[in-house]
Amino acid sequence: MTQETGSAEDANTGASEESDPFEALFNVSRREQERNAAAYREVASSPDYPELLRDALRTLQESYTPRKGELVQWRKYLQPRPYPAAGKPGIVLEILEKPVDVDDQGRPLGFPHDVRVGYLDGRANLRTFLTSSTRLMKWTDQTE
Repeated sequence: MTQETGSAEDANTGASEESDPFEALFNVSRREQERNAAAYREVASSPDYPELLRDALRTLQESYTPRKGELVQWRKYLQPRPYPAAGKPGIVLEILEKPVDVDDQGRPLGFPHDVRVGYLDGRANLRTFLTSSTRLMKWTDQTE
């Protein structure tokens, strides 16, 4: 009887954790943080890491000013989001007159967001986002 009660409690606990959306979200977030930390440790332990940092700084210091209607892509080392994919174009929809320097909760952004960029998602719907022109470069078609 004790064994049955223990099993029922174990089953209940497992069901409770799985059915709690906040717990599930927390677990997903924690696993993502662990993967990111492992990836960082791997790249930081590479003998090339100091040169990669210097290359990232050179990339950051390159001057570029996007124009409305221009096709752009993420600069190497400066892609903060998965879309558009690295080396794939987005289109400059708007250059903001006044850059946004805090997120919607008032926290400072790493780079002021001064450009609205668009890309087509998997259903060919136009998706837009704000980003910093510092992160962008003119798109070059790598297939030519």
